[in-house]
Amino acid sequence: MSLGKDADIILNMVLAEREIVFRPRDVYIVEKRMRRLVLRVIQFAMQNSKKPSLNILSNNFLRSIVQLSCPLNFENMTNWLFVLYTLNFSLWYPKSTKQWQVRGFTGFYGLGVALKRAVLEGIKIWDPVYYTRITEDEMKYIFRSDNGIEIPFLNKRRNILHQVGSVLLQKYEGTFANCIDLCEGNSTDLIKLLAKEFETYRDVGEYKYMEVPLNSGSPEDLEIRGSLLWIIKRVYQETELMIKKHLHLKPSLSEILQYVPFLVNNFVFAYRRTFERELMENTPFHNIITEQY
Repeated sequence: MSLGKDADIILNMVLAEREIVFRPRDVYIVEKRMRRLVLRVIQFAMQNSKKPSLNILSNNFLRSIVQLSCPLNFENMTNWLFVLYTLNFSLWYPKSTKQWQVRGFTGFYGLGVALKRAVLEGIKIWDPVYYTRITEDEMKYIFRSDNGIEIPFLNKRRNILHQVGSVLLQKYEGTFANCIDLCEGNSTDLIKLLAKEFETYRDVGEYKYMEVPLNSGSPEDLEIRGSLLWIIKRVYQETELMIKKHLHLKPSLSEILQYVPFLVNNFVFAYRRTFERELMENTPFHNIITEQY
């Protein structure tokens, strides 16, 4: 499947990462710390390798998306997930200020809980026929918080829902499931389709006169994000090599070899959630306002 020039830039990610990582001005990678992360992932996998099935192991590091599942059929749940991930950006306010939260959850989980609550209340938030016409007041109700704080960029999110919903209705018979079917299970083709058809997923910027698949707030932002992508890829590779090296000690690790990228990605996510307070207090995170993340 070919979706044309507009989306092909996504496939240049490796070249963009190399450009950013090997010729940075302000950001560099500490190799020793990266190897330490690999060891933490391996340690986690080995500690859990005695568990009887991969599913049980997976539940220890999976993002708790199961807790957010709704009483919907496959097609509607697919549409609900599309809404969830489309709206999953910049869910924070500046440090030392009150944060938007729903039933005690902030960020991605707060968003998921709010969308699940809407479904349970009979609101068809998964349906583009509904959300292409959604009003500001309806948005405020759906994303109402525990503490009276409004969800960040409420009207920006409303406009995005109008845009993506219109595309689904005009070109995909009102369901994101048709986008998935069109790509025949190929994740790369799905990424290309998202970037081509939905402007909010078109994450492109310019770094040192080279167009790269990152939306820039500044060169520093591009360097941080590009370096992060490179690190995660390296951690995938090093983790896989180390698992293979230790298979004679832990044969059960062979079960997770095909899931290494999945394991690393979700381990990092879970680590971030577990140590959120310590990390927020001691780590200088960069906060960039963007609809891409």
